[in-house]
Amino acid sequence: GLAREVGSRSGVDIRASVGDDWDHLSADCGDSVVRIVTEALRNIEKHAHARSASLRVIEDPSAPGMLLIEVVDDGESFDPGSASSVSFGLASIREHAAEHGGSVEIRSAPSTTLRVRLRPSFESEWDAAVRG
Repeated sequence: GLAREVGSRSGVDIRASVGDDWDHLSADCGDSVVRIVTEALRNIEKHAHARSASLRVIEDPSAPGMLLIEVVDDGESFDPGSASSVSFGLASIREHAAEHGGSVEIRSAPSTTLRVRLRPSFESEWDAAVRG
């Protein structure tokens, strides 16, 4: 999907792994996950000059019940506190995480790692039945 599209456009080899547990996120939570992933991949494409990256969307092993979105790339490191064009994307990621009781952690060495944790919300049984 999105990782393959960004990878082919940018030349970055992106490996994606998404757990099955997240098929029934609420529309709002699912939208936030997509926006976080999109922004993280966009930052890799525009700023990192990476050759490879990995994306995982899984249950956080260190905080059961929390969703972990982890993006790691081998591109150029950066100062997460700097006021560059990357900061706008990070602000958006932080905002989406906060809307769902989450947090953002960034490490820029030796590789750039973005970890976003959020409390997932799921669609109701009624919504699932209507969706089919």
